Amino acid sequence: MHALSIQKCPLCTFAPIKHVPATNTGHTIKAAMLNCRSLRKHRTEIFHLLEDQNLNILFLTETWLDDHSDPDVIQALPPGYALARLDRKEGRGGGIAIATKDPLICTMSPIWVDHSEAGYFTINTGPNHSISGILIYRPPGRLFDFTDSLMEAITHLAIRKSRLLVLGDLNAHFEDPSDTDATGILAELISVQLELKNKEPSHQLGHLLDPVFGNWKGVHTAAPQPIPWSDHHIIPITIQLDRTEHYSQQSLRYKRRKWKNFSIEAFTKIVQDEGPPKGDDCETANKHIHNFVTKALDITAPMRSTTNARRTKKAAPWFSQELQTLKTACKKLERAWRQKFCPDIKAQYKIAQREYNKTIRLSKAAHYHTRIMEAENSSKELYLIYKEISIVNANLSSQNDSVETCNTIAQYFSGKIANIYACFSTNIKSATEFTENPNLTARRSA
Repeated sequence: MHALSIQKCPLCTFAPIKHVPATNTGHTIKAAMLNCRSLRKHRTEIFHLLEDQNLNILFLTETWLDDHSDPDVIQALPPGYALARLDRKEGRGGGIAIATKDPLICTMSPIWVDHSEAGYFTINTGPNHSISGILIYRPPGRLFDFTDSLMEAITHLAIRKSRLLVLGDLNAHFEDPSDTDATGILAELISVQLELKNKEPSHQLGHLLDPVFGNWKGVHTAAPQPIPWSDHHIIPITIQLDRTEHYSQQSLRYKRRKWKNFSIEAFTKIVQDEGPPKGDDCETANKHIHNFVTKALDITAPMRSTTNARRTKKAAPWFSQELQTLKTACKKLERAWRQKFCPDIKAQYKIAQREYNKTIRLSKAAHYHTRIMEAENSSKELYLIYKEISIVNANLSSQNDSVETCNTIAQYFSGKIANIYACFSTNIKSATEFTENPNLTARRSA
């Protein structure tokens, strides 16, 4: 059965999911998370949930899918949606999945977390922008090494990714301060700047089992809403992006001709083969000319889809209005000097350039000094600042320079080890001579 032929049942009628309203002028992604307890059994409900609520992203746990579930997946997705999933390899139950709506693209790969099913996902939201995270389902029971293995997977991501989500069904009572398992997980995630975004119960028995963690302020959750076919509530999630961080629908419809391989000889031949214009009047002849010229262009320079989104480079945070003014003045003097080659203008240009470079150094120093003082109690921020300051452009050095540097370091350490060994040998020899010389020993005793 095709997904479009699914009929709505009484259980598929949803009240509108209330997302947190956007607080900025950027783009808002409507998402939700749900423990569906078998996507195969509830494929009709999930189909209408995606369609009626117009969700951009739906995070699912306990999908209960296997290698033979492809027809059920097709029936669960409205047109324009795709599903990235990780099924349980052995036994029944479990499984995680993410449904995304065009033009969002999701990829997910498995990662090891003890006694759990976890996947690292990346959702492309726009040109050079994405949201990363980990989706987890942990069956009920003791945690064992769950927290340690989870932190091994998260720590390096939390340092490298400025936008990270960690969410899923962890089967720990995060609403109960006396639950040592939940408080342990919470403390570890807070230590890497991941904040718990939802505080209300996500289960019909009043437990918060499905947490949503994020490390940036653009993630918001609304009150969980009960659904009749699962004991877990659906959690609305709002993700806010800047204007330049998403694909616009209009940009995807933009097309242009591919002139790179255009051949004027081939175009002329196609036009000549068409013959003289046909038609008794000017309007018909013009229409005929337009048609065969367009046809010739479509063959020699075909249309291709592209985006009209401007990929402007973001200004550095330390680049102030004063620097912009100095840069404009330098460019103006440089253009004047290249046009007239006047020594006086060249001298003025060099002075302006030195002033501009000096102001850049002062502005950078002030910016990083302020950031270091503000991040005094955050090891993650201090690490990122250090990495940003000490980064080296790999393109500046050639391969030969790299080999020479490696050889120099190797020689230094080999010499270092030899010197240490020689030092130890000398000390041992001196100690042996001291103990074997009776005069020195007697003098020491006296």
